[in-house]
Amino acid sequence: MKAIIQQLAPIRDHGVRHAAWAGRGLLSGAMAVVKPGDNYHWDGLKRGGDPGQPAWLFQYTLSGRGLFQTGRLPQSVEAGQAFCATIPSAHVYNGDDSCPRWVFFWIIVNDPHVTGRLLRHPGLHNSLLTLPPGSPVIRCAASLLLHLVRGDALDIYQLEENLFRWMLECERWADLQLHPVEPKARLLEFVRNFTLERLESPLDTSSLARAWGLSRSNFSHYFQKTSGLTPAAYVWSLRLEEAAEILRTSDLSVKEVAAKTGFTDSNHLCKSFRRHFLMSPGNYRATHRT
Repeated sequence: MKAIIQQLAPIRDHGVRHAAWAGRGLLSGAMAVVKPGDNYHWDGLKRGGDPGQPAWLFQYTLSGRGLFQTGRLPQSVEAGQAFCATIPSAHVYNGDDSCPRWVFFWIIVNDPHVTGRLLRHPGLHNSLLTLPPGSPVIRCAASLLLHLVRGDALDIYQLEENLFRWMLECERWADLQLHPVEPKARLLEFVRNFTLERLESPLDTSSLARAWGLSRSNFSHYFQKTSGLTPAAYVWSLRLEEAAEILRTSDLSVKEVAAKTGFTDSNHLCKSFRRHFLMSPGNYRATHRT
């Protein structure tokens, strides 16, 4: 926690800054200190906002504590905990007068695509989250906030890339709360190793099922229940991540990368790559080489 506080300390006096993305929404954030008597109180139904296109608030306690309420009783938000809330919605948060100093940072996302994805997860809607300061969610949030408040991102696209990285870590965290970690980790590690050992060859679910010792249908059901994914979707993402790694670290042509990662041809790789990374293999290579 001390490392995160030190990292964010230089922005404490910057106040709130906004980054506008040419019609793609708004992002705002700041670090704050609340003391008894500051009259810090927010009602989620009285702060505006569009219910048809809600914003998403993430507020993480660095030290001290505050109060967050969605039901009849308020919950204490201690150091190492965050709450997330939809704006507008029925929630209240405020300082705890019995705590001499509540230090936290907050980020509000009003990008429709990002909020739409985050709000698909029940654990990210008006919920209390326990997140160690070294967790990927908090590291990404701190990095995003620094770029946002200092305004020192190289460009708005870098800021947006940081936002999407944070969104993915939040989704990953929410997913892990729904699915047991150890069985899921063992299963994904098995599929990952099995796939990478045969990366250049097409791989179907039947091969995975036989290696795991189940029928195809039973394996597919077990995999989806344990991981929240289909086997095909996970293998597809593994192949694309390997393709991205090769693009970053080699000068192989897209056709050669496709052959090395099990795609039928360069056209198949390009279409899949655009769906997953939202850019072509060539643009990805140029961006990450730069």
